[in-house]
Amino acid sequence: MSPLSDLTGLPKNAACGLERAIAARGAPVAVLDVTDQVARDIYGYDLILVRPDLHVVWRGNTVTEDAAQIATVATGYFHDPN
Repeated sequence: MSPLSDLTGLPKNAACGLERAIAARGAPVAVLDVTDQVARDIYGYDLILVRPDLHVVWRGNTVTEDAAQIATVATGYFHDPN
């Protein structure tokens, strides 16, 4: 997964929980800090997670305790038992 983009110049640690969770699953990850307001306006969120094929996997304004779940789904490890 690359890059995890911080679109508004949030503190550098704003995405680090998600970055760690993705790396823990063995997936490549890079954080890109884009401070241009135009990027924020286009995506409508402060943070986006983009796959190498440029598909937006996740977007949000904060990374909460759900970082592990986001990383699980984004890296394809999600398994729905139903």
